[in-house]
Amino acid sequence: TLPHLTVLHLTVATVDGFILMTQRSYKVAYHPGTWSCSIEEQLGSDDLAGGEQEAMGRWVRRTLREELGLSATQAANSDARILGVFLEADVLNVGVATLVTLDMRRDELDGRIRDWPRDDYEFTDWRFVEWADLAAHLVHPTVRPHPSTGLRMFLSGMVKYGVHTFCEQVDRELRLTESGKATAAG
Repeated sequence: TLPHLTVLHLTVATVDGFILMTQRSYKVAYHPGTWSCSIEEQLGSDDLAGGEQEAMGRWVRRTLREELGLSATQAANSDARILGVFLEADVLNVGVATLVTLDMRRDELDGRIRDWPRDDYEFTDWRFVEWADLAAHLVHPTVRPHPSTGLRMFLSGMVKYGVHTFCEQVDRELRLTESGKATAAG
């Protein structure tokens, strides 16, 4: 028994090179109206039924079905990877940062989200970011991000590109910011 929640912070990628970003509903308890990379879901008792060995897989598949309206088959065909475990300091929840790649293209996922009734509507808007633009979105967010969005972007970028390459991409974006400030001041 944990005194606080255990929450899956799931970054959702498509096979054609996009990451899902969602705007959290104003009805949710934590960080309403912020933009997530991509979705969150609390650990449920059903996720633990049937043994600990498969709990993570059940949790990810349930999240994909409930939050994105994926079928059981589509959820089962996803490739999930745990990136890290962290403490959400403001609420003392244990967070599990995970990257899942769906066996779907962006247009398929967009259509599924738009047209298929979901069990729950914890997000009200969504958009897609290309992997190639991830560092720019991390350094220069154009929307108010969920507190774990930066961490998820950073960890996902390191998995996708490797630590050295992604850190170079982030550094390049930071230098662009600094040179822009110097130009504006000069």
